[in-house]
Amino acid sequence: MNDYLSDYLLHQYLPAFASTIAIELGVAVMLGFRRTRELLAVLLVNIVTHPALHAFLWVVFWTELLPLTWPLLLLLEVVVFLAEWWMLARLLRLSATRAGLVALAMNTSSALLGLMLTD
Repeated sequence: MNDYLSDYLLHQYLPAFASTIAIELGVAVMLGFRRTRELLAVLLVNIVTHPALHAFLWVVFWTELLPLTWPLLLLLEVVVFLAEWWMLARLLRLSATRAGLVALAMNTSSALLGLMLTD
């Protein structure tokens, strides 16, 4: 299991995490986030949500607690979106609308990229 976990982290998780960070920071920049504080907030929300999502999926997969279905994955994406929306609004003191639109754009972009890169 150790070798499998190392292989998973190195060849699957870290590239997914890096691509999520890159795409979500890129979307944030396109939406006008330029200040260090704004970019660090985007980075922080991803450092919180991305590992949490993948840890949950890892546990579900290995324990077979729930079937990994599209509705479950969509629900988890919605949970991540809501968490990032809330964190961005709080960290950057954005309006609920602005934080929601930014979180929606970032998460839609990274989710679509993830689907395109998944074999």
